[in-house]
Amino acid sequence: MPVLYNPARHEPPVETPWSETVVRETIDRIVTNARSAISPSGQFPAHPRDNSDAEWSGTSHYFGSAGILWALGYLDRERATAINNQWLIDHLTNIAEQMQGEYEGTPMGEGVSMMFGDLPICMQLFDLTNDVFWRDQIVERMAKSIQAPVQEMMWGMPGVLILSRLINDAELRNTIKSYEDQNIKRLFDAWSHEQDGITIWLEELYGHKAPYLGPVHGFTGQVLPLLQRFAELSEQQRKMTLERTRAVLLQTALQEDGQANWPAAVSQPCEMVQYCHGAAGVVISMCEYPAGDTDVDELLLRAGELIWQAGPLTKGSNLCHGTGGNGYAFLKLFARIGEERWLEHARGFAMHGIAQYGAEAEKVGFDRFSL
Repeated sequence: MPVLYNPARHEPPVETPWSETVVRETIDRIVTNARSAISPSGQFPAHPRDNSDAEWSGTSHYFGSAGILWALGYLDRERATAINNQWLIDHLTNIAEQMQGEYEGTPMGEGVSMMFGDLPICMQLFDLTNDVFWRDQIVERMAKSIQAPVQEMMWGMPGVLILSRLINDAELRNTIKSYEDQNIKRLFDAWSHEQDGITIWLEELYGHKAPYLGPVHGFTGQVLPLLQRFAELSEQQRKMTLERTRAVLLQTALQEDGQANWPAAVSQPCEMVQYCHGAAGVVISMCEYPAGDTDVDELLLRAGELIWQAGPLTKGSNLCHGTGGNGYAFLKLFARIGEERWLEHARGFAMHGIAQYGAEAEKVGFDRFSL
C-alpha cells in the first residue's frame, strides 16, 4: 500500500461553524495590524516561521514587503477592506527604490521573476498611478525576461508569464506581447527532459537539478502559463500541452482508496500535501487544464479528497506551506466543478486557519503577514 502523505504534518480541523462575520472581522484585524506594523522604510517584522535571524521582512514578493503590499492592494480592489491609495503608492515606491539591483547577478532570476524582483511592484504602481514611468519599467523588465532562466516559477521566466497575464492595460499588453511570445517559445523548446516515460522540464534550483512537480519549483508551475494562454497557442502546441501534461499527472500520481497525491519530484516518495509540493498546489494549478478529460477530472477530485482527509496543516494558516493554500485548492475545485461540498470544505479550512492565525499571533506577539 503506497504512503500518500505524512500524517504528522496535519491536524484535525476545528469544529467552529462558518461565519462570514468572523471572516470579515479577521480580515479587518489583519489589515489594521499590518498597517500599524509597517516600518518607515516600508518593511514588516520578520516572523520566526519565515526568517528567524532577521528583524525585518525584506523587500521580496515571497516573504517580504512587496508581497504583503500586493495582498493589501488586492483586498482593497476586491472591496474586502479599504486602503488609502496614496499610502500604498508611498510604501511601494519606497520598496521599489530599495530593491534596485538587489537580485541582479544572483544565480537564479537576474532580478526579473515573480517572487524576487520589482516587476510585481512596477505593475501595482502602474495600476495605481497610470504613470508612464512605471509602464516603461514594466516593458524594460519584460524585455529582460527573455534572458531569465526557463526553469521554475519562483525565480524563473514562467512566473513572469503568470504575472504579465494580470496586466489589463490594452496598449501595454500589445507592447509586451512579443516578449511573452518569445518566452512561450522558450518554454516549449526547453520541454524536453525524458524520464520514466514522461516529458518534463528538468528544474535547476540553487545549482541542483531535479524533476520537481509542484507549482513553485516544478512542472505544474511551468505548464501553468501555457494552460492560461491555451486558446492563444497553435494547434500543435495545444496538442503537445494536453498530451504531455495528462501523461505527467496520471503517471506521477500515487493513488489509494479514492485519494491521490504527488511527490515533490518524479520517483520520490510522497510526503507533503501543501501548495508548493503535493496535491494542493497541483490542484490549484491544474484546475486550468481544460475540463472534459475524464481521467484528469477524476484525478483532481481524488486529490481534493486527499487534501480534505489529511486535514489542515500544522505549519500555520498561510498560503505556501499552510492551511490557507490547501483551502484555496477547495475553492478551485468548487469553481471548476460547482459541487457545494468543495465550498464547505474551503469554509471549514478557513475557520481553522483563523484559529491558527489567532493562536500564532498570541504566541509570537505579532502577526505573520507574508504568504
